Amino acid sequence: MRRVIPILLMAMAVWPLSGCSTVYVHAQAPEQLYPYKGSQTAFREVGRAWQDPIIPGEAPVRALIDLPLCVATDTLLLPVDWLIWLSNQP
Repeated sequence: MRRVIPILLMAMAVWPLSGCSTVYVHAQAPEQLYPYKGSQTAFREVGRAWQDPIIPGEAPVRALIDLPLCVATDTLLLPVDWLIWLSNQP
């Protein structure tokens, strides 16, 4: 139990640094969705964080936490993204 509390506190401290790009993309422009757009956005943000970090240590957090979470979330939302993408095709 003594090991769990520091791990939980560390996770709670790091969590705000990893704003999942998939959630952001779905909230900002739901009419412009296509499959794995959130993961693509997260990958671009990881590159930006290595070149020009806003917060020290931001790039490893994004690479290790945000990108895998975005891929998992995009996989869960894949049917929804496909329906939206197909409905917007001319």
